[in-house]
Amino acid sequence: PGYKSKPKTKPPISKPAPEPAYKPKPKTKPPVSKPAPDPAYKPKPKTKPKTEPPVYKPKPKPKSKPKPKPEPPVYKPKPKPEPKPKPEPPVYKPKPKPKSKPEPTPKPEPPVYK
Repeated sequence: PGYKSKPKTKPPISKPAPEPAYKPKPKTKPPVSKPAPDPAYKPKPKTKPKTEPPVYKPKPKPKSKPKPKPEPPVYKPKPKPEPKPKPEPPVYKPKPKPKSKPEPTPKPEPPVYK
């Protein structure tokens, strides 16, 4: 009564995109025409004449002189500082107590309510 169902619709069929009428030509360079090789011309072979490999002679190593070892440092004990004399601790003197104690003041009695 109050609720209406949505009408069932089919999804649109995707059509292939139409091809554009104008197709740009691919940019390609025209082939460069090479001159025909001269039949009488023969290129030189690119191989180098083989030379004898050099004979390996080990280089004479310079004799290394033994380095003199540095002398170990002589241990010198550090001089101890002289002990400072400690100040004498203060002598404890008891404080003199007051001889007469003041009498405690009597508390007033609380009033009795009837």
